[in-house]
Amino acid sequence: MTRLIIGLLLSSIGAWAACLNMVPNPVTGKMDCTAGSDSVVIPGRISTTGASAAITTANIVGTAAAGLYRVSGYLQTTTAAAGACTSDVTIGWTYNSAAKTEEVVSNHDENTDEQYSQIPPTIVRVEALTDLTYAVSLDAGGGDCSNAVFDVYLVAERIQ
Repeated sequence: MTRLIIGLLLSSIGAWAACLNMVPNPVTGKMDCTAGSDSVVIPGRISTTGASAAITTANIVGTAAAGLYRVSGYLQTTTAAAGACTSDVTIGWTYNSAAKTEEVVSNHDENTDEQYSQIPPTIVRVEALTDLTYAVSLDAGGGDCSNAVFDVYLVAERIQ
């Protein structure tokens, strides 16, 4: 029995890609697109809203399939901090049995309502059966991060 599922995926650069054949991935337990070499699979999405404290390391994709992943998104302050406060976003992954990290947002201003920072597309090679993670840190730097509220949105696309 041939299963034909038509779906549209929006990549982080705004191009549309059609997926005509979805198959179960035995590693992740999620559905993968097998429409060809230009297919994009989105195994992980994070939508954290109303965060008022640092986010310690958390999974974007747990037990990832080996391959290249493009991580992108944005960070937005929704309520300004009481004093000087900045935030950083870091992604983490494992490759060649070594933990890797990349700071993708640095010194985001948490003192201005609706302050927005783009998380630029970052491509990483992830080892099989390891996690693709993120963390958000808050730094008062002698100021005051209380009252700071932010949203963070991340998408991990498996591109190869």
